[in-house]
Amino acid sequence: ELVKQSCAEGGTPEERIENGLRAMLHFARREPATARVCIVEVMGAGQRARDRRSETMERLTGLVCEVLELRYAADEAQLRARVIVGAVHEMVYDALSRNRTRGLSRVAEEVVESYLAPGGTHSDAAAEAVHGR
Repeated sequence: ELVKQSCAEGGTPEERIENGLRAMLHFARREPATARVCIVEVMGAGQRARDRRSETMERLTGLVCEVLELRYAADEAQLRARVIVGAVHEMVYDALSRNRTRGLSRVAEEVVESYLAPGGTHSDAAAEAVHGR
């Protein structure tokens, strides 16, 4: 709900997605043990937990897609949403599994700048934030 509410706030689609990502990443930083259970350990918690995880990933993809449809055709928005949600999930998963959550809050800004903003260019800020490189 917090991510959904945060995605509704902001002017541009990029700001709305960044707000949603920030909400999720701040949760992971504030509550790393809970986030670790939800994101890392869920895969070993049985089929029901994995199904719930899949549903959550679909809901997150839907939220991002809804915002991206303000800029892109539906098919392109869906693909971009899947890529963004999957990439962010992988970064958060890696950070939580290694107990390196310190730089997570910067990932949202990096994702928006690199992958959403027109003409955005990828930098190594997200990798540095998450992996301490």
